[in-house]
Amino acid sequence: MPEASLDLADDGELMLMMVEANIVVVFVGIESPNEASLRETKKLQNLRKGGSMLDKVRAIQHAGLEVWSGMILGFDNDDPDIFDAHRRFITEARIVNPLINMLVAIPWTPLHARLKAAGRLDPSDEHPHGTNVIPLQMSREELQEGSLALSRDLYQASAYFDRLDALYLDEEIEPEPARKRYLSRHRWRWLQANAIFLIQAGAILLGLLRRVPEVELSCQYRDRMWRALKRRRDPILLRIYALKCAVHYHMHVMIREGGDNPYWGGTPFTAAFDIRVADRVDERAA
Repeated sequence: MPEASLDLADDGELMLMMVEANIVVVFVGIESPNEASLRETKKLQNLRKGGSMLDKVRAIQHAGLEVWSGMILGFDNDDPDIFDAHRRFITEARIVNPLINMLVAIPWTPLHARLKAAGRLDPSDEHPHGTNVIPLQMSREELQEGSLALSRDLYQASAYFDRLDALYLDEEIEPEPARKRYLSRHRWRWLQANAIFLIQAGAILLGLLRRVPEVELSCQYRDRMWRALKRRRDPILLRIYALKCAVHYHMHVMIREGGDNPYWGGTPFTAAFDIRVADRVDERAA
């Protein structure tokens, strides 16, 4: 998955080349919908003229690229209202897979040095609130509980699939247009590829239906894929929906287990990535 800054939206030629190279997903470091937090870290490319952050995310999506985003909570300008701000932005932006983490300061970085000088670091080796950062405008308990609640809300099945439907069914974003154009010129390969996509989608769904113990959740996967098939008879899209079901179940389990872990610090498998991003943006502020 390639990474890009949000000002990718201003480069139509680059987005076109990415789509022509059959890149289907791009990871964008949005970090926060809070403009004050972005200025705090000098991530000014997210605030450049040419439209709002929401407009730019949608421009990237309409170019044919699905946006995954890294989101960080706990900047100095974040108060308890930040959780609802993230929730609204991610929903309106139709970002299906946001990766949520609390700000963490890694030793020997400018962020760590700044917070240490301010007396806002937990020096212990294990951090019972999931981060070594002591927030400025909320308690550590509020930050951890709010981050977990946000992840639970965003990956609640109906909210997750509503964003997916909004992107691919309501807006009718075209997935993998370059592949489709190529296959349309080669009839035999078109038939072969579509058969493979359908088999893959069916195999993923069948595996989930067999292994997911929550009946309500497995029914949600089946119903959402059936809805997608009825509205857009596209084998590539159906495979995307099947993969999204698998990703959702992974996140569902990880967030559930994370909620039972007092050291939970955000979306578990993205922690290292977003820590790196947080230190990088703080370096710009130094």
